[in-house]
Amino acid sequence: MLSLVSISKYFPGIKALSNVSLQLEPGKIYGLVGENGAGKSTLLKILMGVYKPDEGYIIVRGKKFRYIDNPYFARKQLKIDAVFQEPCLVDNLSVAENLYIDRLEEFGKGLLLNKRLIEKESEKVLKNIGEAINVNQPAGSLRIDVKKIVEFSRLFITNPDIILLDEITAPLDMTKVKRLFTLIRNFKESGKTVVFVSHRLGEVFEISDEIIVLRDGKVAGTVSNEGAIQGSNMREKVIKMMSGVEIGLVFPEKKKIEKPQKLILRVKGLSNEYLKGVDLDLHEGEIVALAGLSGHGQSMLIRTLAGLVPKRKGEVYIEGNLVDIRSPKDAVKNGLLYLSDKKEEEELWLHHNLIFNICYPSVKERSTLSFVKTSVERRLSKEITLKLRIQTPSLAQPLMNLSGGNRQKVVLGRKLLCRPKILLLDQPTMGIDLSTKKEVYFLIRRLASEERISILTVLSDLPEIINIPDRILVMRGGVIVKQFPAGVDEDVLLDSYFG
Repeated sequence: MLSLVSISKYFPGIKALSNVSLQLEPGKIYGLVGENGAGKSTLLKILMGVYKPDEGYIIVRGKKFRYIDNPYFARKQLKIDAVFQEPCLVDNLSVAENLYIDRLEEFGKGLLLNKRLIEKESEKVLKNIGEAINVNQPAGSLRIDVKKIVEFSRLFITNPDIILLDEITAPLDMTKVKRLFTLIRNFKESGKTVVFVSHRLGEVFEISDEIIVLRDGKVAGTVSNEGAIQGSNMREKVIKMMSGVEIGLVFPEKKKIEKPQKLILRVKGLSNEYLKGVDLDLHEGEIVALAGLSGHGQSMLIRTLAGLVPKRKGEVYIEGNLVDIRSPKDAVKNGLLYLSDKKEEEELWLHHNLIFNICYPSVKERSTLSFVKTSVERRLSKEITLKLRIQTPSLAQPLMNLSGGNRQKVVLGRKLLCRPKILLLDQPTMGIDLSTKKEVYFLIRRLASEERISILTVLSDLPEIINIPDRILVMRGGVIVKQFPAGVDEDVLLDSYFG
């Protein structure tokens, strides 16, 4: 179906891919794994015509191409389509318009479009994959997990032979992942070739026929997944191929709290469109995880505390003082800093360099009469880069050239410069590799234990929920329904999700 021959790709100061050769057969699912910066997303973008390789060529169904011209050519002529890690919906268009965005000419001429017909066809597609989504609402109003489902459902319209899925499951809960895997297996049964990228190795083993491992832009090896099960030595073998060393899923040790710590945050009866009267306490240096099925209020709770979503009722106290948070500016003024799960959309300036991205939110602290002390900014950026082990050729590197894991570290570094009392983290390890996750785990614990920052975080991966926080709060239907200590039995935790 598809061959890559000696593909290499260079960015300023970075060799993203080096002499990559692969052969992909029809009717197979290929898991593509590697640490952040290994070249996975670059490889998929070359296949979709987003990037052009500097060396090598591509063969699609026996036809040789020096490069693929553009995504439209890939989709229409070569029957290749992708769901990328970065959101690819037009926010101010409806769900229906996004689904048929490159086929709108089939529904009318010029400016006269039969919108009702587009909506009807869209409803039919979503119904066939078991999703109930209002096709009239703007795509920008959707949660990130719903956006991914919409992008995935577009594959049933374009009907490609080669399907590229880049971290599509990262924002999804386990029920949505299972439904998605059924659809992916149906693609395989119909003879399509699927390339599946995920940092959740359990998912890769569950869905893949063959696993391709990239390391430092090169193919480190391929592993047949016949009969392999999660937890066997196959997993350790793949991890070693990815990193060059044996890395396990290691979580930092928690310090025993001898006496109650100072109460930093108290929330009473917080209510709005998404929340139905939330009460919670957060103590100094404590990590509390919000868990539950996707869409039950976890993200909306911390977005409300961050001033991004208005409250209707309820009180918020910080260190015993009643505060009125109506905007992100109010939240920052009161020591609450929010890290979004939509880092490309809400956190980063991808075309700007590391210095700008790290220092901009706290720029007032280093400016006099509107003049910025650039030497101080350079020094602070260097300190953050070293402290968080951000891999970059230079501080002048545009963020778009960095991997997802390094972008996440940049966001975390920026928050640290603002000296928060409370960190509100939404999926802080989403879309990053195992070794970077480990660094983030230890960083979060260090911020809580040593710098006494209180952390309220939304998590979805069960091992993280059980091992990272000091307490777990389960949300269902916009309220907190259960509280558990860290280390709770997995089955007990899952039972609380469904009631």
